[in-house]
Amino acid sequence: MQTVMAKANKKSRLVLALSLGALLAFFAATFCWEGDGTLDRKFWPASASSDFTGSAVLSGFSYDRLTRTAAAQLELRLKAGRPNIDINRVAVSFEEDPADHSHTFQYCHLGDPCFTSFEELGPNGTTLSSATIKLDTLKVRPLENVAEVFYPFDKLAFRLDFVGCVNDGPDACAQNDRIAFEDVRVELADADFIVRADNSVSSRGRAAFFLQRKLFIRNVSLVFLLISVIFLSFLPRSSNSAELMTKSLGFFGTLWGLRALLVPSTVKVFPTSIDYVILVEFCFLFLFILVDLRNQPQQSGG
Repeated sequence: MQTVMAKANKKSRLVLALSLGALLAFFAATFCWEGDGTLDRKFWPASASSDFTGSAVLSGFSYDRLTRTAAAQLELRLKAGRPNIDINRVAVSFEEDPADHSHTFQYCHLGDPCFTSFEELGPNGTTLSSATIKLDTLKVRPLENVAEVFYPFDKLAFRLDFVGCVNDGPDACAQNDRIAFEDVRVELADADFIVRADNSVSSRGRAAFFLQRKLFIRNVSLVFLLISVIFLSFLPRSSNSAELMTKSLGFFGTLWGLRALLVPSTVKVFPTSIDYVILVEFCFLFLFILVDLRNQPQQSGG
């Protein structure tokens, strides 16, 4: 008998150790894969027919839930590919109209506050013209989104289509005056999201990415869901009729407390997927209570 109990205890300790190890590995993987609020995206190699290369930086990228657009500060870093070429005027567009595939350009001239001109050394010691263009806060429309009601699994997708021209207007831009964009950097300012690249879109000057909730909040929501379902399944079995109602109210209060922990004040939509889960679990618990109350007279009479 003692041998059987010892084996059972040993098996229980093994299961507990494996469960704890799996849980630690789960949270370690969550921490390692969480990422940050910065995305660096390289484009295809610059075209040899273009004399100008450029890099784009979108800083302070944040999503406005009222206007349903994202705002960012756009900075372009341009460089001539060969000497004796000046950068005096820049026309740039960062977004394509999905209706007619047209571009709305913004302009910045030498002498404007947005234009900073300088020179840097090339690979052979030659002097190359360079410029930094800082444009006003831009509005970027999401390409598609998963509604916030699905929090924390909602998602916002964006696509940037960079088109630019140096010294000429976009309608009369020569091939060698077009800007060959080499990379783009997105610096996220919204602490509720992380930024991820959409690798299905990759072409010259085009970058697709999406914002989603942090991996930690998504994983923790799933862990709490699993724990609550397990606890719900054991609650009717471990309580007599007199205690079931009290424990049920405590269970519902615990779920609502977890809801306040998981859903920040920045999420304005109600209800969310978390609220629906809490409602479904409470409805099942209410059915358990009704079944238990219905069986009480039979149990008393038996």
